[in-house]
This record gives sequence, structure tokens and C-alpha cells, in this order.
Amino acid sequence: QRSEFAFRAMRLGAHDVILEPYHTDRMNSAIQAALNMRTLERETRRLKNELRIRHDFKNIIGTTPTTCKMLDEMRRCAESSIPVLFRGESGTGKELAARTLHYNSPRADEPFFYINCAVLRKERSLEEVFAPIQNSTSKRDRKSDQYKDRSQGGTIFLDEIGNMDPSILEALLSRMDHSGKIRVTKCSPPIDARLLFSVRTNHRELANAEKVISGLFRRFSPYEIYVPSLRERANDIEPLVKFFLSEFEADKHGLTSNVSIEAMQVLSTYSWPGNIRELKNVIRQSSLMSEVSPIDLMDLPPSIRTGSICADFKLEIDNAELKNESVRKSEPKEIHPQRETISPAITADEKRDLPCELNGHTKDKEAPISIISLREAEKNMIKQALAFTGGNLTRTASLLEISRSALYRRLDKLQISRNQY
Repeated sequence: QRSEFAFRAMRLGAHDVILEPYHTDRMNSAIQAALNMRTLERETRRLKNELRIRHDFKNIIGTTPTTCKMLDEMRRCAESSIPVLFRGESGTGKELAARTLHYNSPRADEPFFYINCAVLRKERSLEEVFAPIQNSTSKRDRKSDQYKDRSQGGTIFLDEIGNMDPSILEALLSRMDHSGKIRVTKCSPPIDARLLFSVRTNHRELANAEKVISGLFRRFSPYEIYVPSLRERANDIEPLVKFFLSEFEADKHGLTSNVSIEAMQVLSTYSWPGNIRELKNVIRQSSLMSEVSPIDLMDLPPSIRTGSICADFKLEIDNAELKNESVRKSEPKEIHPQRETISPAITADEKRDLPCELNGHTKDKEAPISIISLREAEKNMIKQALAFTGGNLTRTASLLEISRSALYRRLDKLQISRNQY
């Protein structure tokens, strides 16, 4: 009777059962354990609520068309359980997008499992990878009669699945059916989990990524969401910088919350190969290194400053070339009629009658006007770079992609003085 009473009490939700004879120490420890369990449950509910607030759609910073399109697609997919494939470059926020999709779906109360497929190797078994998923099955699900068929598994996010070892990928996909159910072990019941994938589509890995994406489409037909790079959403850089600064200031990891106009211009023109992850790290470093507010241009890492200078310099050169091209097109064609009427083979007398520029000589026996020597071309390029950087040799060498010592040698060889800049 005592065992039956204890069994019934536990099934009704009792934390512990104390039978006669009562002991004060035993009762005190049971009460304390029950109170600790209730505190833990409250803390769990509070943390889940914070996660929902943190991963709300409105907390994804961005107003550019590409960002708005991504958010609209995520909102449409949130209420369903279809598999979703996030594709984009490294550091664009694919994991954040996956977590946001989970915490705005009906499975928000269920766990979110993150699996970094890039670190999986052959010697690591899939049972070890899926062990946390199997252990997270709640007692309520274990007591349910439906557990014989399936158990609620929440959401499984397979990050960087394109970088997984092919043999491990094949073994992983063999445990998944088309509806998304996953069998952790051969004897365990299938887990009804929503599948989310991410594939890194950097230029060097594009071929392998496309191969993995085609395999996923053949097996699961996931809905594809493109996560844009920071270069495609340059107008979002300023609000992202302000968001990161407020975040660091709240966590007391930064001492400033403003950025100067010059520094913001450099941040907006940099190419950001590491995307949002690189931007966040740069802002964190600059906020810590800045002695006064706001963050100035010299507080930014040298790689960011020189990278932005190269981009501006290239833009100026492109604009100059476009301007020269438009000038050449606007010139009357009859200015040099001989250029259009010269036959492939001309006589010595005809060649003698050509203008000096086309004859290959000038009246002063100098080089042709339209052609300059390699030495002069190199000298002009260095002078343009010095004028652009204001005579700063370090930035000039970085702009020309040569070492500082090599720049010194060229200045001496070409007799260029940097004092005039």
C-alpha cells in the first residue's frame, strides 16, 4: 500500500514522498529540494521569455530591400514546419535568422538544438551528436501514449552543412525521412523535429555549396532564404553600429556610444568580407581602445582604414577613366581622319605624310604623346597615391600593395619628394 501510494502521488505531480516515521532532516531536505525546483522552473520560464523578446523579428536591424525581403520570407515560414535552408556568406547572421525563426514559431517552448556540422569528423559518432536531443525529451512526453510513435523534438539547426565530411553527411541524411523525423539511434523512436539548414556560399566554396544544396532539395525540398551580405545592405551599417555600441555600453564592455562622421564614412565604404561578425568585432575593439567619445578615425584598426582608402582610390580611378572615355567619345571623328583611312599596308611616302603622333616620332624626337614609358607610369601612380594619402608613406605603401621599404627605394629611384604632399 505504501508503494502504491507513493507511485500515485508521484504521478499526480508530487516532488517527493515522505513516509512514516517522519524525520526532521529528511523533511527539511525534501522541502528545500522542492523549493529549489520551483525556483529553477521560474527561472527557466523567465529565460524563455527573454529569448522570445530578444529574437523578435523587430530586433533584426535593417531597412534595405534585401533585408526586408528576408524578414518577409521568415514571417511566412514561421507558422509552418517545413524545412528551411539559409544560404549566405560567412558572418551574415544565418544562426541568428534560424533562432529568430524558431522562437517565433509554435515550437518556441521546445528546445533549439544547434549543431555545427563543420567540426564533425569521421571518428565522432552521430549518437554522440544527437545525445543532447535524446536526453531533452521531457518526462511528460515519456509518460504520454504518443511517445510510442514520436516525441516532440523542437528545432534542429544544422549549421554549415556544406562543410561536413561527405561520409558523415550521408550517414546523417540516412537517419532523416522526408517529413523531418530523425531517428537518433536504431532502437529509439523518431523525433518530430523541424529541420533548419545553413550553407556558406563564399566564392571559394560555391561549387561545393551548390552540390550540397541540390542534394538537400532532392531529399527535403526546403524553402530557401537568402541572407544578404553587408555589402548588399550598406545603408544598414550605421544603425548596426549604433546598436552594437548601445549593446556594449549596456554590458559595460565599451566606454563610448558615438562615432565621428569621418569614422562612419570609412565604415560605410569598407567592403566587410567578414560581414556583420567582422563589423561587431571592429566596433567592440574600437569602443575599448577609444579614450574619448566619439570613436575617431584613428581608433579604427589599420586594416579597416587602408581598406576603405583603397576602395575610394579605386572609385576615383574608375570615375576618371569613365570621364576620359566620355571625352574621347565626344571628340569629333574628323580630328584624326587618317586613323580611319589607313590601310593595313602603307607605302613609305604615305607614312611620311602621316602626323607625327601616328608616325611614332615627334618633332622633338620624344616618345609618342599617347604612349608613356613604364618608368613614367610608375612615377605618376606613386604621385597620385601620395597626393591621395597626403604624403603618408604607410598608407601609400598599403594602397599600392607594396612594402614600406620598397616604396622608399622607388622614391629614391624615381626622384620623388614627398615633402610637397
